[in-house]
Amino acid sequence: MSGQLLPPVMAFNLVMGGLITNTIGAMVNLNVFDAIVPEGSTAAQLAEACDAKPDSLYRCLRMLSTVGVVTELVTARHTCVWMQGKY
Repeated sequence: MSGQLLPPVMAFNLVMGGLITNTIGAMVNLNVFDAIVPEGSTAAQLAEACDAKPDSLYRCLRMLSTVGVVTELVTARHTCVWMQGKY
């Protein structure tokens, strides 16, 4: 079984992949990525611009930062990875 993932790990990866995909889709529908500025935007700023709830939006941004879609800056601001020239 060398090199293969255990069934629970495979199931977890599938669930997380779906969660990440759905979160990205929701952020696109809300135009969050269009509202993020290169120097970073707070969840409150984005929520106001996108008519979303700040706490929920912050949790989504934090989750997307764990997989490299956005970066959480030290100032509690978020920016898109591609705005930083990493891709």
